[in-house]
Amino acid sequence: MNKQLIIKEWKEKFWVPVFALAFLVLFAVAALAFAGRRDFLDALTGAIQLFFLPLIGILLGASAFSSEFKEGSWAYLFSRPLKKSMIWLSKAVALAGLLAAIFLVYYIFLPLIPGFKERLNEIQFWGISALLSFGLFFISFSLSYLTEKQFLIVFFSMFIPAGLGLLFSSLLRVAYLLARSPAILIILIGVLGSLVFMAASLYAFCRTDFSQQKAKVFGFLKAFSLFLVLAVILGSAVFTIGERFQRLSFLHLETDGHAVYPNTSRGIYRYDADQDKLIKVSGASKFSPGLGLSVGGGKLFG
Repeated sequence: MNKQLIIKEWKEKFWVPVFALAFLVLFAVAALAFAGRRDFLDALTGAIQLFFLPLIGILLGASAFSSEFKEGSWAYLFSRPLKKSMIWLSKAVALAGLLAAIFLVYYIFLPLIPGFKERLNEIQFWGISALLSFGLFFISFSLSYLTEKQFLIVFFSMFIPAGLGLLFSSLLRVAYLLARSPAILIILIGVLGSLVFMAASLYAFCRTDFSQQKAKVFGFLKAFSLFLVLAVILGSAVFTIGERFQRLSFLHLETDGHAVYPNTSRGIYRYDADQDKLIKVSGASKFSPGLGLSVGGGKLFG
């Protein structure tokens, strides 16, 4: 990491923590004014943790290369005796540090505001808020060197996670069956999606000719496609292997009078008495005990 570049980023982006602190004051005033309104404090608490702090993350990431675009100082930036990878990493560390400091200030001071403490004790979204904030930060940061139009970076950074969720839907289904917790789905989208964007951005940043705008965009898209395919393959392999070692979370037996069908968290099986072994029913989907399973005529019905 380059210390001078990190300090430079802190000085240039100092307006973001000032902006965040100004809103902290406004939140405190609003909480004091509506201290008796539980519904209002609930909405305000959720808005801070699930909207405002993630928005700060997006704004910080999108502003990463704003000064280079405004001042046209790309040549000066690359004239430093630093590798491109060190420039990218130094900016990422500097801005991620600012976001961490903002997050820590909110985490410490919000519970001190009358009215917020009780609501925060009942509505704990800090983990999800941190995941969203830093996940969206790294996505917007990864896109920030592609265009000077920051509003485009902000727009895409807000809607890309939804697209990744649809793209990874089959993988997410396996994750849900393994962990049976919605938190796994959120973590998978945030971590896997952020890593894909970061890897693609760093790779393209180090190898792209910045004198050509189209070359930057296409270089990133090619790298993104490559790392996305690798992430899907790796993620699918990990969860497929993990599924084999998964402990049974439920076991439910069904019969049609001729054969027994164990319905488990790993899938549906048919017990073959002649061979004294379980045979997995081909193409059968997984059922939970609450959904029920009936058999008849050699077919399964859910």
